This record gives sequence, structure tokens and C-alpha cells, in this order.
Amino acid sequence: MISNSDKMGLRYPPMAFTEQGVAMLSSVLNSKRAIQVNIQIMRAFTQLRQMLASHDDLRQKIEEMESKYDEQFRVVFQAIQQLLDKDLQPGKKIGFLKENSDDYKAGWRRPGPMSSRFYHTHAQNYFNQTIEVDPSSFLLPLVKHLAPGSTVLDVGCGSGRDMLWLTERGFYCTGLERSPDLAALARQHTGLLVIKADFESYDFSRMNMNGLLLIGALVHLPHERFSPVLSNILKALKPGGHALITMKQGEGRQKLEDGRVFYLWEKEYLFSMFKRSGLICVDYSVQSSQVRLSDTWMSFVLQKQENHLDIP
Repeated sequence: MISNSDKMGLRYPPMAFTEQGVAMLSSVLNSKRAIQVNIQIMRAFTQLRQMLASHDDLRQKIEEMESKYDEQFRVVFQAIQQLLDKDLQPGKKIGFLKENSDDYKAGWRRPGPMSSRFYHTHAQNYFNQTIEVDPSSFLLPLVKHLAPGSTVLDVGCGSGRDMLWLTERGFYCTGLERSPDLAALARQHTGLLVIKADFESYDFSRMNMNGLLLIGALVHLPHERFSPVLSNILKALKPGGHALITMKQGEGRQKLEDGRVFYLWEKEYLFSMFKRSGLICVDYSVQSSQVRLSDTWMSFVLQKQENHLDIP
């Protein structure tokens, strides 16, 4: 239908019809060809509705299958579930943020842009620099607490080096990486699932992992952001599961020539933070960095307590 241009209506033929518009045309155009065309268009709309309905059916079938099969297939179901979910991460708000608003405060507390940008613009160099490091010295203490065939989520997986090491020893690993270039390199290197996502906003509540890896993943977080971000990530870990967290030892913060900012921690303060998050330390060690000898890293193997409530 085309409205009357004399009454400020539509001046050009429409480029598309709604399903209701096609039905209206059927009562106006009576030729055989017009009727056949209208029938085909109505069938197309019917097929679209069926496709949308089958999306929900597929989701339901996956959930039913997930409840039947064992832990070895859980990672596969999680990957399919993420493809079905449309709203895993909220979109960015448009416009200026009001000063002193919650969004404004949250914005300046996030890791600096240089730290985040580094892993995007220098992805290949970072991959080359870290891929040959032997992770056995800091992964073995975690492995002692994991049953054979355990599921492990590597948050901030970088090159994928650590989850490949675990996979070769019989564990089922999934990676999560914020940098799209690093995520692609990790997928190519390991052949494993790597989710491209920001761990600060990602919904971990659908996961139910036996183990968590946070190898240097939290070092760019300002101290005041550490506790809420860790609480969000811990939603992926089942009660009784174990997490391996490595942090740089020191006071204040450290800025490198490449623009990255690292936040440093004291052991006792981290212990208190872990306790408030419902984590018990079962193994602790200190070692120098294999990449930068001047850096000292603390390694914590932590067990998640049953029925813990976060302390604000």
C-alpha cells in the first residue's frame, strides 16, 4: 500500500512488507500470479516462525542432554550454550557519564587502556615471548589437588600454553581471553575452545568447573577492583573445587616501558582477601619470573568452601 502524498504520506513505494501487509495485499491483488506470490511470501514468514521456535527447542534439548551425560561433555555443552545466548555481555552505553555516578566511578577504576591495548597490538610478540615458558613449576601444585579428567577454566589464557599442558595430561580445558588476537592464537595453538570475553563482565554462573587458572590474569586490576572481580569469576568454580592464582609481590604499582601497569600485593593482605571470598589456601610458593628475573611471583592454590556467602 502507498499512502496519499497530498496528505504528507509516503512518497515512494515501500521496500519491504510485514506479514500483515502481505495479508492485506491478498485482498486487493486478485491475479493468479499475485496470489501465488503472496502464498510463497506467507510460507516464508511461517518458516521464519518455525526457525525461531526451533531455537528454543534446541536449547531445551541441550539442557536435557547436559543433565544425562558426565563431566567430560560439560565443556562442549557450555560452548553450545554460549552460541545460543544473545545477551552474554551488556552493550556499552551511549553518551557522557554523569560525574560521581556508579558507571563513571566504575569506568575509571577499570584497568588502564594501555594495559588492555598492549595485548591487542602486541599479541604475536606476547605469544612468542611466553609460549616457550615451562609452566610445570606452578601448575604441578594445582594438579595434585585435581582428580583425573577434571574440567579446568583458564581465565586470561593468553597463548593457551597452560591449558595445553593440562590437556596433554588428561584434563578438559577451556580458555577465556579478552584480546581477540590472543584468543585466535590460543585456539590455533591448542585446538581448544577459547571464549573471547572480558572476565569483569562475563557471566560465569553457567559454568561448573573443577579447577580455575588465573595465571597473572588479575595483575592489571586496581586493588579496589580485585575482590568483586574475583567473586564474579569464582561463580565458575564448583564448591570444593580448586583455583590457582598467581600475583606479583610488592607494594603499590609498577609501570613498564611498554605502558602496562601492574598492581603489586603483599602475601598477608591477599590471604585476607581470599578468606573473605570463601577460599582456603592449600599451597603457597614464591618464585622469580622466567621472563623478567626482577619480578617475584606468588602462587596460591586455593579451595572453594562449601556454602560460602561473600562478605561485603
